Amino acid sequence: MQQILITATFLAPLIVGLTALIKTQLNDFRFLPVINVIAGILLGIFYAMSFIQEDIVLYAWAGFVAGLAAGGLFDLGSSVIHSEQNPPDYDDGQEFTEGMQYHTDLKDEE
Repeated sequence: MQQILITATFLAPLIVGLTALIKTQLNDFRFLPVINVIAGILLGIFYAMSFIQEDIVLYAWAGFVAGLAAGGLFDLGSSVIHSEQNPPDYDDGQEFTEGMQYHTDLKDEE
C-alpha cells in the first residue's frame, strides 16, 4: 500500500498535465474525471513496464489512485483560481443570512 501511495504522489501531477492537454481538444468536460482515471491507470502501467515489470497490477492501482487525486487537485486549483462571486446555497435555510453577511463585509471594505 505504501508503494501505491508513493507512486500516486509522483503520477498525480503528470496526470494533471496530461489532462490539461486533453482538455484543449474537448468541448464537453463531463468526462474529465473518467479521463483522469484512465490516464492514471495507463501511466501507471507504462511506468511499471519501463522499470518494474513484475508489479504491473500494483502500479495500475497506483495510477487509479493518482487519477482520482488528479481530478480533485484539478478541481481544487480551478475553484481557487475561478472563485464564485456569490457563495453557494447549501439549502440549509441560511442563504439570506449568508448573503447579508457577505454584502455587509463588502460595504465595510469600501
